[in-house]
Amino acid sequence: MKIWGVIKLLKFKQFKSLFFIFIKHPIFIYPTLKATSASMLMAQKEFPNIHGKNNKANAFRHALWNILLVQELLKWNKNKMNAIQFTNIVTTWHEDFSPNKPLEKAMDLHNNEVGRGMIKKLLEDNLKPSKGQIASYLNQKLALSVKIAKIEAVKQYPNTLIYLED
Repeated sequence: MKIWGVIKLLKFKQFKSLFFIFIKHPIFIYPTLKATSASMLMAQKEFPNIHGKNNKANAFRHALWNILLVQELLKWNKNKMNAIQFTNIVTTWHEDFSPNKPLEKAMDLHNNEVGRGMIKKLLEDNLKPSKGQIASYLNQKLALSVKIAKIEAVKQYPNTLIYLED
């Protein structure tokens, strides 16, 4: 779905809260849209028509979105912590307004955090991987991902991608 299509689906309360996020950081609007679009396209390429479910493909997409968002934000603001913090704000906002059940929301928030942890580690090591390298890296991480069934299990896998269904 195109970004404008997503924006048109927002309810007034959602749009208002998103507006206030970006009014504080207007320079981040474009990189956020670019990273969001890129992550959706890459997830569709890697996992055609299945990344919208609660599976490994969804874990891939959430981690990827966080990684790409940090990378794009750093093109506009060189402060790594600002980029990571803003990514957390935007991706958490998304989960707060998504119609997910508690376990699904916990999984998405967890995979977002894992993605931010991955990019933070890459940045600390002064690595700037390409999108293809990131996809390959995430696919390796998916091989180690864990299927969970209860919300309590989320905390048992702090640096591991998680999913709910095959």
